[in-house]
Amino acid sequence: MTPEFYPVQEGHKILLAKSPKDDPKLKYRKEVERRINRGKFSIPARRLLNSLYRQLKLDAEVAAAIEGEVQQPYLEYQRKLEEYESTLIEAIEAESTLSRTTLNDLRDYQQHLGLRDEDVVAIEERIIGERKIAYEVEPSEYAPQPPILGEQESKELRKPYGTRSSANSEVVRNQSPPELGDLGGKCVSSDSHTSFIEDLGKGVVLEMVAIPGGTFLMGSPESEPERLDSESPQHTVTIQPFFMGKFSVTQAQWQAVASFPKVNIDLISDPSRFKGANRPVEQVSWYDAVEFCTRLSKATDREYRLPSEAEWEYACRAGTTPPFHFGETITTDLANYNGNYTYGSGSKGQFRGQTTDVGTFPANAFGLHDMHGNVWEWCQDTWHENYNGAPTDGSAWVDENANQNRMILQGGSWYNVPRDCRSASRSFLNAEIRDDYFGFRVVCGEPRTF
Repeated sequence: MTPEFYPVQEGHKILLAKSPKDDPKLKYRKEVERRINRGKFSIPARRLLNSLYRQLKLDAEVAAAIEGEVQQPYLEYQRKLEEYESTLIEAIEAESTLSRTTLNDLRDYQQHLGLRDEDVVAIEERIIGERKIAYEVEPSEYAPQPPILGEQESKELRKPYGTRSSANSEVVRNQSPPELGDLGGKCVSSDSHTSFIEDLGKGVVLEMVAIPGGTFLMGSPESEPERLDSESPQHTVTIQPFFMGKFSVTQAQWQAVASFPKVNIDLISDPSRFKGANRPVEQVSWYDAVEFCTRLSKATDREYRLPSEAEWEYACRAGTTPPFHFGETITTDLANYNGNYTYGSGSKGQFRGQTTDVGTFPANAFGLHDMHGNVWEWCQDTWHENYNGAPTDGSAWVDENANQNRMILQGGSWYNVPRDCRSASRSFLNAEIRDDYFGFRVVCGEPRTF
C-alpha cells in the first residue's frame, strides 16, 4: 500500500508532504531542468518560470536557489572549458609545433576535466585555426600508424552486414536471420534469447546474441534532457537481422584472439589498466578493434566486425524510446558510471572509479549487457556533426575522404556522467587513441569464406 505521507527535507528539518510529486519545490525543479538549455534559459522560458514559482507559492529566493543548483553543473562545465582553452593557448605559446606528446597530454587533460569531445574540438579548431599551428607527427610504439590496406580491402572492412558479397556467398536484403546451424558453433538458449557460442580456445568463448530486424527512430527527441544537437534530427532506420556480442569484448577474449596470426597490425596481449579476465578489455584503439575483428573472422570463417552506429543504438534501445533502455533515468544499481552526478529525477549513487565484470548489471530486452556505461564502444562510422543525410538502412555512415581522427564511440563509461550513457549519446575520437574507458563489442552476419 502506498503511504499517504513522505518525508521532505526543509533546511535541517524533516517535514511530511503528501507525496513527492506534490512538493512544489520538486515540481519547480523538474520544470527548471526541462527548460534549461546549456545552462541558460530562453526569454520565454524565463517568463514561464517566473510565472510558475508564483503559482506554486514559492519565495523568489527559494526559486533562485533551485535554479542555481540546476545551473551549477553547467557553470562548472563552462569553467572547465575555459580552463582547457587557457591551457591550450599556453601550450601553443610554449611550442610553435605541437608534439605528439603534448597532444596526448592535452587529451589526458581533457579527460581529467571530463569535457565532451565535440566541445574540445570546437575550441581547438578555433584556437589552432586562428594561429595556424602545425602538428609534429612522431612515430610511437604506443600509438602505431594506421595499417596500410589496399583500396578494396579497406572498403570491405567498412561495409556493414547486408552489403557484402564474395565469390562464395551473396547477401540478400530483407532476408531472415542466418540459421544458427549454418553458422556453426554451439547453439544455446540464454536469457530467453537465441545465441551461439564461438569457441576461442583454452576454455574461452564468445557468446553472440541474435538481434531481430526491425525499424526504429534513431537519435533523441528535443524534449530529452541534456541531449545534444548532434543527436538530431531523429530519423527512421530499418535494421536487418544480425548477431551481437552479449557483452563487451573481455580481457580473456582479447588475449585469445590477440594470439591468432597477425593480419595488419600487432596487438598488445594485455593492454587493460583494470585487470580481470571477465572485465571488458580497454586501452584499445579503433585500429586495434578492427584488427581483432579481422583476426577473429579469419580464424572462424565468419565475418566479424564493429557495429554500425545505427545497429548499436538499435541494439541498445531494444525496442524502447526513453533515454535508457530501462527508463527515464539511471541508477548505479543498473549501470557503471559516475554516480556523483544525476540525470533527470534520478539520485546520486556509487562512483566505482573503474570497470566492472561484464554481465554485472541486468540485460536489456535483447539480452545484451552493459550497453549503458562501463566502457565506451567503438563503431564503424566516421563522425558527422548531425544526422542530416544519414543512411536509413542501418549501414555504417563512412566518409571515405574523412580523416579517421573522428571515429564514433557510444554507450558512455565508468568515468562518464549519466547524460553520456544515454541510448542516443554519441561521441568521437582519433582512431589511434587508447584509454582505460574505450572498449568495443563485435557483431556478425552470415559466414564467409576467406
